[in-house]
Amino acid sequence: MNEVKEQPKQELSSDINIITAEINAYKQVAGEAIFEIGRRLKHVKENDLVHGEFKKWVEVSAGIPYRQANRFMKVTDELSDSNMTTSSLLGLNVLYEIATLPPEERDKPHTTSKGETKTPAEMTVRELRQLKADLKRAEEQRKQAQQQAELERKERERLEALAEEYATREPEVRTEYVEPPELRDRSFDTPYGVKLLDDFYNAMDELSEWQRKYAWITSDIEQLRALAEADEDMRDEFEKNRNMWRTLSEIFDGGRNSGIIDAEIIEVN
Repeated sequence: MNEVKEQPKQELSSDINIITAEINAYKQVAGEAIFEIGRRLKHVKENDLVHGEFKKWVEVSAGIPYRQANRFMKVTDELSDSNMTTSSLLGLNVLYEIATLPPEERDKPHTTSKGETKTPAEMTVRELRQLKADLKRAEEQRKQAQQQAELERKERERLEALAEEYATREPEVRTEYVEPPELRDRSFDTPYGVKLLDDFYNAMDELSEWQRKYAWITSDIEQLRALAEADEDMRDEFEKNRNMWRTLSEIFDGGRNSGIIDAEIIEVN
């Protein structure tokens, strides 16, 4: 059995320039090691060099926990072409968290929970995990806003199409006029009374014309109710005119009925 002999420790230099150069060299070696290990693990797995027993091989022969091996390979896949391959200041766990960030977020500065501005390479593992959670939440909110905007757009288009359909519809109607009874109240014999009577007949004629023009309203009550519920301006206009309909109801039937005016009868086929 071969014994491993302990190598004597190298005497360290007192020259600060040499010490600095040595530190940078070891940093480069340590940084490259993560990517070189990941590259070799990936090679063994992709080429099935251990005949389907990669997990067993990596844990027993290579002495690397399977979860860590996957992190080595993920870092190699995502960051091999970045400037992080030679930095030992970024350990495997930090590199893995950076590798699982969206590519466009890996070099951008972000604000941490403490209000500090850092790039991912400057963050701790905890800060990187918080950054990923914040980015995921922001993405979900963006998608929800897009979905809501799309629903509103579709509903707006549906209502516009419905309004256009009703505006262009040519209803087939038959109108039968009921001649007003002869007036017996002689209080209209004054000039003011005659004018009042003429104005009222003109108003009723205009109302009849309005009824003929929009008789199709009575044919699609449910759809129009949905349209009215969605349009607040339309409801406001209706409320402004509600008193006129009540007044006409009082004139014709003293409010006993529901406001139906017998000035004309409209039948819709």
